[in-house]
Amino acid sequence: MNRSQLREILDILHEKVGVEFIHYHKDAVINAITKECVNDDVDDYIEQLKINDNLVNRLASKILVGVTRFFRNPQFFETLKQHIPHKGFLRFWVVGCATGEEAYSLAIILEELGCNYKIIATDVSMDRVVQAHVGLYGNGIVSDISKERLERFFIRTSRGYQVKGLRHNITFKTHELFEDDAIEDIDVILCRNVLVYFDHFNYDYLYDKFYSSLNDEGLLCVGQIEQVKSSLFEKVDECIYRKI
Repeated sequence: MNRSQLREILDILHEKVGVEFIHYHKDAVINAITKECVNDDVDDYIEQLKINDNLVNRLASKILVGVTRFFRNPQFFETLKQHIPHKGFLRFWVVGCATGEEAYSLAIILEELGCNYKIIATDVSMDRVVQAHVGLYGNGIVSDISKERLERFFIRTSRGYQVKGLRHNITFKTHELFEDDAIEDIDVILCRNVLVYFDHFNYDYLYDKFYSSLNDEGLLCVGQIEQVKSSLFEKVDECIYRKI
C-alpha cells in the first residue's frame, strides 16, 4: 500500500465516519487496513469502501479497538479520591468513554463521596456512545464490581446488569478531539489509555486543548503507561497531573 492509497482510505474514513485518522498511529492504521483487505487488491478495496458503509464502519472499529472495563486499575480510583477538588459542584470530562464503563465507575465513586457533579463522557463512535447511554452490561462485570455496588447501582435483568440512578448526572456524546472544540469549565479530565492511539507529534495540541478545558488547578488523568510531558502540567501522582 503506497502513500496515495493510504491517504485516499483516510479521506474516505473521514468523510463517512467523521474521524481524522491521520492523527492516529500510522502503524496501527496500516495494520488494520492490511487485515481488512487481505484478499483484495488495495485499489479494489478502496472502491469497495466508497460504496459499502459496512466495510467503512468495520475498518473504523478495527482501528479504534480498545479494552475497557469497570474500575480498570482500581488503585487509580482510590488515588483520585484523595485529589478531587473541594468544590460545591464538580464537572468531569471522560475522554474516549467507549461503552461507558469508565464514566459509570467514576460516577459510582462520586456518589459514594456524596459529591454534586456532572460528567460529560465523549467518544468518536456513535455506536459506543449509544451503548454507553443504554448502560446494559453482561454478567462478567461481577468480577470488577463488588456485591454492594451491584445492589446499589445496578438492576439485575435477564440480559445482564442495567445501570440505575447514575445516568442523570452523565451526558454521553460524540466528540472528535482534533476537530471539535474543547469542552470548557472542567475540573477533572479522565483521558486514560487514549493518548497511546495517537502519534506523539499530536500530544502538544491535545495538552493545549485539555489545558484550555480545565479550570484553575484542574486535574488531567492518564493511563499507567502514559506520561504528560508538558510545562502546562505538574505531576501530583503516578497518573494524575495538575494544571499550572
